[in-house]
Amino acid sequence: MKVTGVLGSPRSSGVSSTVARRFLEYAAKSGATTGTYNLAGMHYSGCRACERCKIDLKSCALKDDLTPLLRDIHDTDLLLLASPVYYGEVSGQFKTFFDRTFSYFESDFSCRIPAGKKAVIILAQANPDSSMFDDIFPRYKHWLEIYGFSRIELIRMCGVESIETDGTLEKECLAAEKLAEEMLES
Repeated sequence: MKVTGVLGSPRSSGVSSTVARRFLEYAAKSGATTGTYNLAGMHYSGCRACERCKIDLKSCALKDDLTPLLRDIHDTDLLLLASPVYYGEVSGQFKTFFDRTFSYFESDFSCRIPAGKKAVIILAQANPDSSMFDDIFPRYKHWLEIYGFSRIELIRMCGVESIETDGTLEKECLAAEKLAEEMLES
């Protein structure tokens, strides 16, 4: 099984990235082939709405650090998406990346990536109120379903700010390992 991780935190040791790395480490130990993209260290730009991906290219016209990531998502079995919640939304880095997945649509809005993939979304927010920002997961889940993903799970952490203030995140990391085990088995 191929597992591709997309880390959307500007902090390489941030909460969402830390938990995502544990998921990926467990997957690798279980025999999966894993790859990780840390968006904060990549050079890319947002979708320019040129629509060349619909007209003549069948992929995004922009050639930058997202090019191999977009190709890997096409070929992956399990996609792990991780982001902190900033101002009621995923990070800017994550949103800019996700907008570029528009290139997966054909001109008739059918999807050109194979159906049946699995996904895990990891969201971490400092606000302890779980009713705040609970609209993020359903929106991204909706798009993944349109892309043909068959199983989409959430790991959501509320009231966590950083490793420094919240310790090792062992409980959250163990939950990530348990979900990795389930996702790899099913």
